[in-house]
Amino acid sequence: MPDFWIRIGLSVLLASLLALFALLKKSLTRPALILAWLSAIVIAYTGGIGGFLILTFTFAFTILADKIGRSRAARKKSEVRALIQIVANVGTGTLVLLLFYLLGKPEIGFFLYASAMASSLADSMASGIGVLQKRDPVSILTFKRIPRGRSGGVSLLGLSASLLGSAVIAGCYAAFSGKLPAALLVLAAGFLGALADSVYGALLQGKYICAEDGAYTEKRFCHGKEARLTGGFRVIDNNTVNLMNNITAAAFGALMLLSGLI
Repeated sequence: MPDFWIRIGLSVLLASLLALFALLKKSLTRPALILAWLSAIVIAYTGGIGGFLILTFTFAFTILADKIGRSRAARKKSEVRALIQIVANVGTGTLVLLLFYLLGKPEIGFFLYASAMASSLADSMASGIGVLQKRDPVSILTFKRIPRGRSGGVSLLGLSASLLGSAVIAGCYAAFSGKLPAALLVLAAGFLGALADSVYGALLQGKYICAEDGAYTEKRFCHGKEARLTGGFRVIDNNTVNLMNNITAAAFGALMLLSGLI
């Protein structure tokens, strides 16, 4: 029982420190901050210091990539993340970590959690830093150049940033698990998830034409009016795609486990 309270206390302390940092950075809305704090408690308790550091690295490197790749005006808007974005980017990892902890298989949960979080950071790094590429990206489906900001676009710089983000999480996983072959699979899962994000974005994410000025947008509403759908599905937005890439990475990790490669 004493160990339980010590772990709970430490988990709450670590989560509170991370939440305080987010509060000072004004990077989350209040509901998002509360959910992130609760998620961090669960992660720190079930995943230990390693799980918490993976969450911290994901959060910190996401902010860093955003600062590097965006203008100050765009950065001010994009850094404030809502509750649904926490669900999309942290929910899958938190749930698998908690589930397998309750099942008495924390090592499996830690591996799948790391795989999902590697995908989150890989995608965030690709989006944040990939915009610095001078030439327009190419479509992941057709390999033809498309305007910047369009879903499904990839670039060499973005892919490199994605690989770096996945490597950060894989390195953290290796340090705390001591399993280098499994860490390489975390790296692969994260990178695969980021690629899947581009595919889902190109095929499924809603794409619109603003009714006010005729500009391309991926927002359902533009200038207070509902935009005209030109591709994808209304129910699938960027948050849905982010959730799907996390699930894809975790599913890849599960497949590796089932195949006996770990």
